[in-house]
Amino acid sequence: MSWLKDPESQGNQKIGLTYRLLRRFNRSLMSVWFRELDIVDNENMPHEGGVIFVSWHPSGLIDPMLLHASLPGKLSILAKHTLFEIPVLGRMIRAGGALPIYRAKDSDNLELSKQKNAEMLENAGMEISYGGRLLLFPEGKTHTEANVNRAKTGAARIMLNALRNAQINE
Repeated sequence: MSWLKDPESQGNQKIGLTYRLLRRFNRSLMSVWFRELDIVDNENMPHEGGVIFVSWHPSGLIDPMLLHASLPGKLSILAKHTLFEIPVLGRMIRAGGALPIYRAKDSDNLELSKQKNAEMLENAGMEISYGGRLLLFPEGKTHTEANVNRAKTGAARIMLNALRNAQINE
């Protein structure tokens, strides 16, 4: 299976050794899991500037692993904060560039969750405005239903933050 090449540069982000090793591991695993992968219209994927990849989330950990393996550049992936508390998985997703999302239903302190999410959304928008690449699953959960669930507002809020930051930096 062939994988898309990473862009020559990606804003102020460097792709570190741990990230590259994790991507190689994911690519090896996904090559075993999937015999063929077709990325449609990949020539339209921007090679410069910030990008938000938004995806459906029907398959638990397979979705972020496959997208981490196949999308070019260093990705920051939004993941629910409780995943960071699982010993081995938490280390792996941190190394893979994941950012914690504090969902209200997973928290005892709603105000603290809102504050942490507001900071994360602002930081993610800043990262996009500087050329970063972000992957998120707007439904906010994995599911096996045949249809798409209602999307949360995070992707739009991050993009608005990125646009505002880009205008300020011009």
